Amino acid sequence: MLIAVLSGAVFGQDAQSRHEAVTDQSSIEDQLSIEGLIAQSRLAAPELGVDVLLRISKSNKIKDIERKKALLEEAYRVVSNVKNRVRRKIVPFASISVDTHPGYMSYAYDLKLDAVSLKSRIIREMLVLDKDRARQMIFDLNGTLGLKPLNCEDALVYEVTDIYRTVAAVGKQAFTRSEIEEGLRALFISNWIEKIESPSQVGPVLSMIAEFPDFAFERSMLYTSVSNAIRRDFKDDRSFTYALDREQLNSMIVRLTSGVEELPKIELLSAYRQFISKNIAAARCRDNEIRDEENIPRFIQEANKLFIDKPFTFEDIASNDLLESPKISHYWQSEKARRISRELRDIRVAQKDLGKDDSIMTEEDWGARVRKLLENLNGWNAENEETDSEVFNQKCVIYRVLVGMIPDGNLKRNVLQDFVRFLHSSKMQRENFIEWFLHVNRVANDDPTSFFDLISAFPNPNFSAVAALKIEKL
Repeated sequence: MLIAVLSGAVFGQDAQSRHEAVTDQSSIEDQLSIEGLIAQSRLAAPELGVDVLLRISKSNKIKDIERKKALLEEAYRVVSNVKNRVRRKIVPFASISVDTHPGYMSYAYDLKLDAVSLKSRIIREMLVLDKDRARQMIFDLNGTLGLKPLNCEDALVYEVTDIYRTVAAVGKQAFTRSEIEEGLRALFISNWIEKIESPSQVGPVLSMIAEFPDFAFERSMLYTSVSNAIRRDFKDDRSFTYALDREQLNSMIVRLTSGVEELPKIELLSAYRQFISKNIAAARCRDNEIRDEENIPRFIQEANKLFIDKPFTFEDIASNDLLESPKISHYWQSEKARRISRELRDIRVAQKDLGKDDSIMTEEDWGARVRKLLENLNGWNAENEETDSEVFNQKCVIYRVLVGMIPDGNLKRNVLQDFVRFLHSSKMQRENFIEWFLHVNRVANDDPTSFFDLISAFPNPNFSAVAALKIEKL
């Protein structure tokens, strides 16, 4: 009996040892895999490299806090090499469509791979690990984003909401009660208010201020800072009108100035009126023209509810000095674009007839049409007034439509292979990474298995990083 008990105990210990050995081996392999991904991030474009480091640090793949912080510090340094400095978003003109260069750039900016968005993400992650370091990072940025005035030919405006949300988060989590009572937090936040450079910052700043309602002295400092920052002509009607029309500034002012009447609230309301009057009386974009009393914009009507005693009249807001609107080129207008678009349409129509008793189109004939379209697609280059970017986006659309409509098989694989080859060799990868990556990201998500199988034939560090992220489930 004793022998049986002892042998059972020994067997149990052996089993446990084997399990621990397997677990240790698995852990080592996981660690080596992550280290390989970190090395891969250093070969990829800085935008993607920073994104990879952020995902690794945020995950449970690495347990050591100091190692996570080191990755975030590395990412923060690499951001200086990112090409697109700040996120932009499209102005919804009545005549504009998604199939334009501004439309696709707006989609690309939504990836948040611009420098300001990436810094914001890094600081939010650092805040979880080291509040003091996150606070220092915000302090070092010094509240300056370098937003130059836009002109009326710009179809994209600045989008900086994330960085101000990050400043607010740091303000809430990285200051002690005594520091708040000493006014240190108010000074910290005011630095980000006083340096407003664009009307695009006004909405995010007002939202940030609303996050700190608890201390009257602090609220007074923040209200004074924003009042001083906005009572001027920004010489940027594109950003000004978008902010008033689309970012609910009037509602934010109502929220901040409602309740008990206080001097800072009165000053803020007065400053907001000057913000409107000085900018609306300046040079305006032609597409923002206020033509007559019957067409007073909704945002002015809403603002007048704040100024019942002295509402804005048509004479106050009438447009005098008008500047030109954007000249936007819509896609699918060139001769080649129209021809290829027609070919694609005919192929889609012919596909519906395949297999019908009265159809004269065979599978072989249909496949030949697809291959002919691919030939024409490969020979399509920018000419006349088309830009490389415009042709690139249109070709990517055609490739994606083809991949989506062709049944699984050799033909679909060949089309996808052509698409991957095109992406691999495109100079957009160097000239405007986020625009290029928009399409890489889409095709990788559309058919990840086929995409990852095909990229092995194209040595590309950006492809490899995307594949590694998927493998690691990051």
